[in-house]
Amino acid sequence: MIELELDRIPFINAQENMVAVTNTAFRLLTRDIVKEAKGNIGVNGLINRSGGLKDSIRVSAYFQFAPSTGGSATITAGNSRVPGARIHETGGIIRPKNGEYLHFKVAGNWRRARQVTMPARPYLKPAADKKVAQFDSYIQSAIDAIADKL
Repeated sequence: MIELELDRIPFINAQENMVAVTNTAFRLLTRDIVKEAKGNIGVNGLINRSGGLKDSIRVSAYFQFAPSTGGSATITAGNSRVPGARIHETGGIIRPKNGEYLHFKVAGNWRRARQVTMPARPYLKPAADKKVAQFDSYIQSAIDAIADKL
């Protein structure tokens, strides 16, 4: 008979390793949500005219996971040069800021209206929903990436 006595836990840094796996998976997830959202531009009636909306989609804040505080990420779209990001995502009513009417071109002809109802053409939420549903695969990718470095 042979005995092997372990005097140390084999994975002495298990908590640190799990935090590293979680952060790696979360970073991959946020990166892919941005890619998916950009890919949604040009789908469901959302036209990519100038590329400004697509270019504005980014991770604007990322806080790594820690067991005591959790973690979070903020993905944004739109800016002062792309003000229509929210109305495309959620839909809504556009009213004139100055004057009584909105003035715009439709098929080369000028039109005016007191308001315009925009249908929702979501691109961020569907991307997040799709990628979050695949989080297990991100965990596996993170484990593989970390294991390759060992």
